[in-house]
Amino acid sequence: MYSSVDFSTVGTRHPIKVSFEEPMTPAAFAAWCTANPEVYAELESNGQITIMSPTGLVSNANENIIAVELTIWKRQRGQDGMVTSGTVGITLPDNSVRGPDAAYIPADRLSKLDRQDLKGFATVVPLFVAEVRSGSDRLKPLQRKMTDVWIANGVSLAILLDIEGRQTFIYRADGSIDVVKGTVGTISGEDVLPGFELDLSLFYW
Repeated sequence: MYSSVDFSTVGTRHPIKVSFEEPMTPAAFAAWCTANPEVYAELESNGQITIMSPTGLVSNANENIIAVELTIWKRQRGQDGMVTSGTVGITLPDNSVRGPDAAYIPADRLSKLDRQDLKGFATVVPLFVAEVRSGSDRLKPLQRKMTDVWIANGVSLAILLDIEGRQTFIYRADGSIDVVKGTVGTISGEDVLPGFELDLSLFYW
């Protein structure tokens, strides 16, 4: 049962937060999603649900570009891992369930999961994730998500494409953060994804 739903931010750039009398577990969240398939949400590590809105056309297209480029890289390099898009649900070590806009999970991490796990919100940490900031997203919460969620849970390389600010943030496991200004140039993931490059001119800025 809900203990509180914060609707005070409806119509603003803040997402709706839903709290429960007891913190929701990943298993309970999976059941909740099955019962509410029309709702797209993420589970926070504190057991609270954040309800997400559909993405706009440009944001969705930009997310797709990253997933496509990852897929091309995977095929060309003969990688056996898995590329995911924004509607996925991944359970992280902090018991949150998140959906990166694009991600790459290596085969050796997937091999530790059985087929039933793979059908659900699998407990696995991607090697690489990407998030795209749309017009309805605030920058600071997304930046915290990159460090406090993705990197803190073991992701080796994370990219935040800030369309609004026309800049790209690159986060690494050692805590370093690089910022690439502008809409041209190439981002290399060589240290984590050998041979992978992301051409910024491909995106809709």
